[in-house]
Formats: sequence, structure tokens, C-alpha cells
Amino acid sequence: MTSKSRSSQAGFTLVELLVSLAVTAVLILGILATFDLNNRVTHVQTNIADMQQSLRVAQDDMLRLARMAGRGGLPANMAVAVTNNVAANTNLVTAVTSTRILEGTDVIRLRGVFNSSVYQVDSLNPDMFTKPDAGGIASVTVAAKTGIGVTQDLAALREKLTKPAGYAGIGEALLVVSPAETYVVGEVVSATPGTITLADGTVVATLIITYQQHPNAAALNGVFPAAASFPAVAYIGILEEYAYYVREQHAIPSDLTSDLTPKLARARLFPGSSTPYRDDANNAVLDLADNILDLQAAVSFAGGGVPELRLSTLARTDRRDKDYQAPLLTQVGDHVYTGTSPQNARTERMYRRRVLVTDVDLRNL
Repeated sequence: MTSKSRSSQAGFTLVELLVSLAVTAVLILGILATFDLNNRVTHVQTNIADMQQSLRVAQDDMLRLARMAGRGGLPANMAVAVTNNVAANTNLVTAVTSTRILEGTDVIRLRGVFNSSVYQVDSLNPDMFTKPDAGGIASVTVAAKTGIGVTQDLAALREKLTKPAGYAGIGEALLVVSPAETYVVGEVVSATPGTITLADGTVVATLIITYQQHPNAAALNGVFPAAASFPAVAYIGILEEYAYYVREQHAIPSDLTSDLTPKLARARLFPGSSTPYRDDANNAVLDLADNILDLQAAVSFAGGGVPELRLSTLARTDRRDKDYQAPLLTQVGDHVYTGTSPQNARTERMYRRRVLVTDVDLRNL
């Protein structure tokens, strides 16, 4: 009897099994909830990290060129220009709709000798420079050696000044600076190799550059002056211009809820114009960073010190978070946002947003 009684009482009762299952289910749900929370936190952190990277990329390229703005002898008022709070439906390049600028953002233009050397010219030798003739053609001769220990790469200069095969448009912009730091902006017509014999009998390679007044010289205050005010050439360089802007990417321009987000873009233009470099529209739409909602810039030349450029860039995450509502945007730079601005719509505030403000010394100005 005792043995049979013990056998019949072995194992778990139904209640015990139900309690065990309930406890196990609670534990599993707790573990799943922890995994879900960690997964959401990871997604948020990844999105924020991507956004911060976009901010850094957005400003790094601008800062690099801003520090070089004016290199080669261009004055401050020509080296940096800002178009403030662009109106709706404005294209950077008039006929190219892919260069549509996001309404209310700024456009920053930076000019200078960026990607080539500044070449010295023997200003004491009158044979190295000719003034414009009756046809408006002038020339300057650059020697491979301009002084003790100074060597200049003329092959690289000639390569940059030569038009690509099949291209018959505007030539490179040549910044020509006098010893008195007056300047003209010329359009290169040709670059011909030659030689010159120095006083000690040494034969030195040269590059003879012929140029005429650039079509956009007036916009850059670089027109041919009176002969008396431009007696010689001290140095030259290839003048470039880059514009930074927020390129509108919406299927419908006013629809900020579209997944086609605006991007920070860089355009290379003919200096003093809104024409793409070498008439190639692709040069006006180089995208640098995604999810950039605003770009604001302010230039200060006051105080007698080094001029400064303040850059304010607004970025957002790539994905919405349905459980998140960002604070209302009020102002970025001098761009004021109202409660009814599209960027303050409920769906837009599901994105996390950051503003990065950087002050950069314009050290060449």
C-alpha cells in the first residue's frame, strides 16, 4: 500500500504546470522586451551617428575651401559671397532643375586659387608681360625657375590650362596680380612652351600664356585697368569658384514628408557666374551629405582682425521614430521658423535633429 500510494502521487499537478508555464512566459516576455528595447536604442544610436557624420561631412568640405578663400590675391569682398535666405523655386543654375535650392537656405560662394600652385613671375623683366593689344590679347611668361632654389612645375600648369578635346567653351580663368596687388581676371586663350636665357647664360623653360579679359571679369572687379595702374605681373593662378547649397530632393517641392530628402551639394562654376564649369551640369550637383535641412552663413569683416565665416548646418536622422517628438524649430542662423513651417509638422518632428555651428577664420583674407 505504501509503495502504490507513493507512485500515484509522483510528478506535477496541473496547477503546478500552469504556474511554471506562467512564470516561464513572463521571463521570456521580459527577455524579448529587453531585446526589443536594445534593438530600438541601437537603431536610434545608429541614426544619430549617421546624422552627426553627415553634419561633419557637410562642414568639413566647406571649411577646407573657406580657409583657402582668396588664395592667389583675390580681395575679401570677392573671395566670399553669401546669398541669404533663397526664395522658393530658385535654381542655382537657371536652366538646370536638379539644382533647385531648398527655400529659406543660404548659398555660399568661395573663390580663390584652390587646386593649383600660385606661380611667381619675374616682375622686373619687362619681357615677361605684355599689355592688351588692339584685339584685347595680353600675355604673361612664367619661368620654371624664378629665383634661387625656386622651381615651378610648368607641365602641371600647362595641363590645367589646356582645353579638353572637343570642348570649345570658355577657357580657364586666370588670376593675374601686379606687384601693387591690383588684379585682372583673364580667360586663357593658349599656353605655349618656350625658353628664356637668364643673365648668367642659363636657358630656362617657360610657359607663355596668352589671355583676354574674362567674360565675367566685371562681376569680379577684375577688368583690364589702365596701363599705368598695371605696370607688371608678380604672380598668377587658376581662379576657381565653388558654391555650396542645399539641393531640394522632394518629389513635390513643398512636401517635406517625402523620403527624397534634401542634400548638401557643391557646384563648381565659372567664376563670377552661375554657369557650370565647362558647361557640364554634372559639375553643379555634387552631393556631399544627405538629410541636410538648412545651411546658413554669415561673414564678418568688422573689428580690424581676421575675417570670420560662421556656418550653421541643420541635419536630421534618416528615419522617423514614432515615439519621439523633437522640439519645435525656432531659428537657424537668421532663418526664422514658425509653428506652421513644414519642418515643424508632426511627422517631421519624429526625426531627431541637430544644428552644428562653426566659426572659421578666413586666414587668406
